[in-house]
Amino acid sequence: MYQQNDYDENRQQLRARSLTVGLPMAALLALAVVSFLLRWPQGVTMALCFLFCAVGIFGYTMLISPVRAYGRHIAHALTGRTRQTSGVFVSMDEASVTRENVDFYPVTLNVGDQGREEDDRLFYMDANLPRPDWQAGETLTLVLSADTELTEDLTVPAGVELVVRNPYTSSGATSPKTGAVLYAASAGGASSGSASSGGISAGTSSTVELAVASGVTLTANYDLRLEDVSMTVHGQVTTRGNTHNAGALCVESDGVWENHGNIYCYGGLDLYGKLQNYGMVLAMREETSGGLILRDGWISLQNGSQWDLNSGSIGCMSALNGAISGYGDGYEMSEADSNDFCWLQAQTVTQPDGDVNGDGTVDTADLDALVRHVACIEELGDLSRADIDGDGDIDADDITVLAQMLQQMGVVD
Repeated sequence: MYQQNDYDENRQQLRARSLTVGLPMAALLALAVVSFLLRWPQGVTMALCFLFCAVGIFGYTMLISPVRAYGRHIAHALTGRTRQTSGVFVSMDEASVTRENVDFYPVTLNVGDQGREEDDRLFYMDANLPRPDWQAGETLTLVLSADTELTEDLTVPAGVELVVRNPYTSSGATSPKTGAVLYAASAGGASSGSASSGGISAGTSSTVELAVASGVTLTANYDLRLEDVSMTVHGQVTTRGNTHNAGALCVESDGVWENHGNIYCYGGLDLYGKLQNYGMVLAMREETSGGLILRDGWISLQNGSQWDLNSGSIGCMSALNGAISGYGDGYEMSEADSNDFCWLQAQTVTQPDGDVNGDGTVDTADLDALVRHVACIEELGDLSRADIDGDGDIDADDITVLAQMLQQMGVVD
């Protein structure tokens, strides 16, 4: 559908339009500077500044931005992953729709073998290309883009569930709640939700990938659901509801995930970047009512990732031994609690009996510190380990008991 020369022509058109907008803006800016320096009437200077801004906004919005968006679309089609799918042509809408500042014709294709309505799939065809003369009932084979990238900020309002769905593996998935935003080709008859400009228009593949680009913020003020989708975060994702991860989630080194709800990982979570966690992050097991295990989730805290346990918690079902990895020295998993969950926690360090100075070992230095304290030469800063015999007093008896301990240990004769 696209060739390299299509992309080259787009770049030439972008340069031409940039000059078309940039030259008048440069002239207006120069006149505004001259007006200010020569103290022309204030109204003239203000008018020039206003025209400068108006030309810039109009030029970028109407001339530059659409060409840039179309260039991204062509580049993605040329270099991204693709997948072929076949089906029976049902219809193509007369009116185009805009997705990420590019116009498309919605195309309905039936991919089943019985012609059932629930096998209808919604695809998007570039409206800038000649409209094909497909006939209803004609069998088509389409080459589809498999991945997608969120390149502009997107905010999903409270009460609306954001569902990112793989249409080839989610035909039996639960439909989103009323008003939900569904970014993917519709599956199993579920309707696509309203996609705002800069939203996600996921392609179709056995593995659908969604990337949140660097510098882009995705804010979900309600629940976020990933259904057999691979999601990579280079920008920032903020979730204020619960996240149900039934795919593969990766927060890259330049990515940030700010979680104010709970993240339930039935799939995998790789953290290379920063997790600002104000709720719970849990590795879960998905199983049928009959106890058949469908999949186990896991959480990998990669070297260099940023996270802490001060404001939130990280855990897993107790049955998922080893589901959380990479946390390094100083941390450990707790025993199962009453709800059968284990939690990542700071490692408990137990001081050995007789470690008066708290350096982790019992030796003559402890005896010397205790003698100096009892003799009132130098007080111990921490007395919690000085009462060796446990009688409530720190005195010569403690010195005797500690000396006997060291003798039994072979530290002193």
